[in-house]
Amino acid sequence: MARLLAILILAALLATRSVAFADDEDLLNLIPETSPQSAPVQSTDRPYHLKTFIEDELQYGLVRDTRIPDGDIYKWLNRLSLDLRADLAVSPELSINISNRINLLNSGINTSLLNDYKEFYAAYKISDGVYLDAGRINIRNGTAVGYNPTDYFKVFAANNRISDDPSVLMDNRLGTVVLRAQALFEKGSLTLAYAPPLANPQGAVWTAQENSFANLGRTNSRSRLFASLAMTFLKNINPEILFYNEAGAASAGLNLSAAASESVIVYVEYNGRFAPNLLAEAAKSTGMPLSLSGSDSGNRLRNQLAPGVSISPIKDVNTWIEYHYNGSGLTRGQWTQWSNSAAYAQTLMGSPATHEAGNGMLGELWTLRQWALAEQEPLCRHYLFYRAAWQKVITRALDLTSMTAVNLYDWSYFIQNTAEYHIGGAAVLSLTLQLNQGGRSSEFGSAKGMGKIKTAFRYYF
Repeated sequence: MARLLAILILAALLATRSVAFADDEDLLNLIPETSPQSAPVQSTDRPYHLKTFIEDELQYGLVRDTRIPDGDIYKWLNRLSLDLRADLAVSPELSINISNRINLLNSGINTSLLNDYKEFYAAYKISDGVYLDAGRINIRNGTAVGYNPTDYFKVFAANNRISDDPSVLMDNRLGTVVLRAQALFEKGSLTLAYAPPLANPQGAVWTAQENSFANLGRTNSRSRLFASLAMTFLKNINPEILFYNEAGAASAGLNLSAAASESVIVYVEYNGRFAPNLLAEAAKSTGMPLSLSGSDSGNRLRNQLAPGVSISPIKDVNTWIEYHYNGSGLTRGQWTQWSNSAAYAQTLMGSPATHEAGNGMLGELWTLRQWALAEQEPLCRHYLFYRAAWQKVITRALDLTSMTAVNLYDWSYFIQNTAEYHIGGAAVLSLTLQLNQGGRSSEFGSAKGMGKIKTAFRYYF
């Protein structure tokens, strides 16, 4: 515990990103957005906007022997990416939006070329404040930083996890083919969206990255309906109410943020979903009966919560502290059983007569962990999250970020520290250190990947 607190204190010294407050307008800008999907802005000065960059990242993996299998963990991995985002104004009312990323992965053993077809949609302005969008859109929701229960379209959308930072994953994922209508009015906005079923599910989506043309089996394998109402009639308070229905299973959410002072923002994100728990969902979707007790396949209310506070003591420094609760995740008793099962499975594998049974049990534990990762939901129920950011450190070119996630059952933790150095206005050089720490049977301590060291170079053109 003392070591964990020391790490958190160290992370606090590494902070980035913040806002200076000059007046009420600046204060409102700090409040986390509850409706990030604003209507498209039509260009009048030129017919298109284009943003393109190339990035090369070299990753060294710190691997250890663990009881739980953890997929393919490469000691060395090189990723070369080409990212393109374009906005073409066809007319004052109509625009075409495109976002695509091509990744070339080389581990020295395997080489793969993956295309993340993130967004391609048409945006039409029906009248002042009324818009209609159609196509593949990355719909993002949530006011929290480390965990977003109301980010309904995140499930299975991370085809290639280029980062473990939730904010980076939210931006770099597959969009969903939807028809979306938005109405902006003086005191808020209303959004309605429908995603039709267009393809069969792609099975165990975490076993490997998919490389079909559009990967619609990840994003459009079921019918989905979404609605949100964001309101701004209260000074310094931003509420948003959300509704989501997936193949008959309903969810209702709330995002709320408020300015407590010029340097403190408090916020909460809540979602109540009627669905089976994590154990039952993993068993049903994978066809693998899990031996862990506590599987509940009933569509019962599962509460999910992410309250937090954002503190900005000085300019260019910001800190976020959040508590994460996933009512669908493993209870303390189920987590203890999960940990004990790993040790028992290793014992079974020591005998030829029971080796197959032990291997199958380890496969169940791996399946459950990967299912939570694919859904981007916490595996257990209680977590603490911390993020710190500090821009323009020493020089105006250096930015530092740090984040930590702690499992409150076993006090294991994940920590990531990143330094970015901006070279002029066109290039960024970065260094990232990740660590999974904890006991051998803990969530993060049992990960085969003990950590990663990444260095990357990005060039905009």
